[in-house]
Amino acid sequence: MTNSFIDEKFVLKDLLKEEHSYNNFLLENNEKQISQIMEFFDKKEQILALNGFCGVGKSCIADFVCENLKEDVLVLKYTCFETTTIDDLFLAFFEIFRQFTVQGKIPMFRTKTEIFTQKINSYFTNIKSPMIIVLNSFEAILKNNRNDIINFIKNLASLENIKVIITSRKMVTEYFEDKNIINIPILALNQNIYEKYLRANGVKLIGVLSNELYTQTKGYFSFVKMSIDLMKLNNTTIGDFLEKYSTSLMPFSEFIYREALLFVDPVSIHLFRLLTMMRIPLHLNLIKSLHLFNQERINFFSQNGLLIQEGEYIYLKDYVRAIMENQIPECVLSKLHSACIDLYETQLPLKPIERDLKLSRQTMRNEIDYHKMFLPRKPVLQYRDVRAVNGIPVVQKEEIPQAEPIINVENITQNPEESKEEKIKKISFIIEDENILDNIANSIKDFIEESDTKNKMAQENSKLSLMQILNLAKVEEQKNNYQEVIMLYNSALTKKDDDNFYRFLPNIYLYLANIYKKISKWYEALECYTQAQDFYYNAGNTDKINEIKFEIANIYYIVYKHDNAKFIFDELEKDLTLPNELKIKVNLAQAKLCNNINKEYLYYKKSIPLVDNRVDKSIAAELFY
Repeated sequence: MTNSFIDEKFVLKDLLKEEHSYNNFLLENNEKQISQIMEFFDKKEQILALNGFCGVGKSCIADFVCENLKEDVLVLKYTCFETTTIDDLFLAFFEIFRQFTVQGKIPMFRTKTEIFTQKINSYFTNIKSPMIIVLNSFEAILKNNRNDIINFIKNLASLENIKVIITSRKMVTEYFEDKNIINIPILALNQNIYEKYLRANGVKLIGVLSNELYTQTKGYFSFVKMSIDLMKLNNTTIGDFLEKYSTSLMPFSEFIYREALLFVDPVSIHLFRLLTMMRIPLHLNLIKSLHLFNQERINFFSQNGLLIQEGEYIYLKDYVRAIMENQIPECVLSKLHSACIDLYETQLPLKPIERDLKLSRQTMRNEIDYHKMFLPRKPVLQYRDVRAVNGIPVVQKEEIPQAEPIINVENITQNPEESKEEKIKKISFIIEDENILDNIANSIKDFIEESDTKNKMAQENSKLSLMQILNLAKVEEQKNNYQEVIMLYNSALTKKDDDNFYRFLPNIYLYLANIYKKISKWYEALECYTQAQDFYYNAGNTDKINEIKFEIANIYYIVYKHDNAKFIFDELEKDLTLPNELKIKVNLAQAKLCNNINKEYLYYKKSIPLVDNRVDKSIAAELFY
């Protein structure tokens, strides 16, 4: 190739040591893929597709690569939406070319034609610098608009100095059958890098719990990152987080986004509603004009995965939009749709360079029609003359022409046409919803009251010795004050300077696990059992290890992780050193997991000879029953 995109051999390990804004764990996980992308720039193929599930980091990888190319390489990036048409693409690229001209990266081109498409084509044909077109979220483009954009990409790919990178959740090979295209899959975080990521963020690794989180996030980078961010923001453990998820009865992706949306304050909620309804990226200047701008809050939301900010534009993720749309009351929805129509109508008469919305007129008209579908329509009534219905002839009155009024030119006062800024100021997306304010106020009140109670108890417990705390916990447990018992045992875990601390440490974890079981907090119980198990592993106490293994397997059975439970029960069944009572309990558990009545009977049968005077009567009764 005559055009060079890279200066020298790309060494990712050296770049990881340098300071940059990208996540090192994501880059390390995709080291091979990044090397393959860099090789693409030296190959004859012009189109590269980065494929992968939602949230694996496709666009981040593409951005990282583009930032580490030669300085004279021009990068034109565009994120596709369901509203995207070929004209929107042209407008976005035209704006980028204008910026390149101002920055001195390309000379100013003067074209005689007034046709916008030809102006764009003149840029692509006259610019000889190496150029990369990055189209993110290609799968979002609607079928009706896709062919024009595909033909445009094919045309660009015929130019030697242009490479095209497409990120998509779906394979795009079928759209470019007549072109050589390279497909590179972006993968989920592998288990080792995932665990390193948790450790680096201060999340304590607890085998069963960290494995469960990995299973739920599927290793997708954005899901893992959001989970870690939520645990930090809520100051909760991995066990608390998974427990809350297990009781939410929601898919994991929906759960984490709903949890994140709880941090949207009553002022910022109006911005989120605007972005939900508009379905396109909005420029920060427009948001300022609508009095919805707060850079600090925008930074917070973008850092925690709710907003995407690309340059001076922000937009919502698909998941967030879907959830937000279902949370807006009907009465507010109609007002928002009406405000969207007003906003589009302020932009329609303007030239592309003057618009706050970088959209084509056709797209804006389509969006106006879309929003009108949600507005209430007045019924059209067909009136008929009652006399005609009853057979009475109706005589039409002859219309007498009215004299035209005399207009006094001197009395006419001309109203100057409103400017674009004045029209926008009249549009309001700040529509109050009392329900949201009440719910937030109540949640804040509950949080403050709960925090005050915890602080008072923590101060009181800090004055007590370890033995005093443990005795007090037993008293509160008899009163069924389980929340106070949990706080007391957690307070006991902080008494590391006490002489009896390490002697009672495993018992404290077991006491805590037992309380969590009573209130059905299974993941917290798992966490405590795992901590106790680690202690007994170090002490070499096999009997205690096996007892805890049984409890862990039993919890897995309760939370419908039957495969995990079966694996542990199989291990225990093979252990010949188990006491008879534990052998019977394992056999009873295995019988429950059997789908075969004959195997179930065999487990009961081989348990009967194990019953002796040392076996608890309740276990023997369960067996014979």
